[in-house]
Amino acid sequence: MARHSLLAVLLVGLVAASGFSQAAAAGRGLAEKLPEPEPKPEPKPEPMPKPEPKPEPKPEPMPKPEPKPEPKPEPMPKPEPKPEPLPKPEPKPEPKPEPMPKPEPKPKPEPKPEPPPKGKPPMTDN
Repeated sequence: MARHSLLAVLLVGLVAASGFSQAAAAGRGLAEKLPEPEPKPEPKPEPMPKPEPKPEPKPEPMPKPEPKPEPKPEPMPKPEPKPEPLPKPEPKPEPKPEPMPKPEPKPKPEPKPEPPPKGKPPMTDN
């Protein structure tokens, strides 16, 4: 099979090359008249007899296995009942901490005499 395609490629290449050389020479006016080769009858490859497909013996259908009974899923265990929450005992009032002893009062600084208001003359008592 590969031999036939190789010959066909060579034949096409040979014909194309000779045609190209004649065309190039004709363009320059140097064309040589080559005697036309007698076309050789290509031997047609005999078609290979197709082998008849043998009927494949069909395998006997396997007997379907009976489905195994699936084990029933065990029911989820019920959660244990939670004991009722005991009422929260009310918080006992914490004893108030003893108040901190008050620091001794600092002596107040003596008030500074206010400067007389500007713009008005100081008043004198009469």
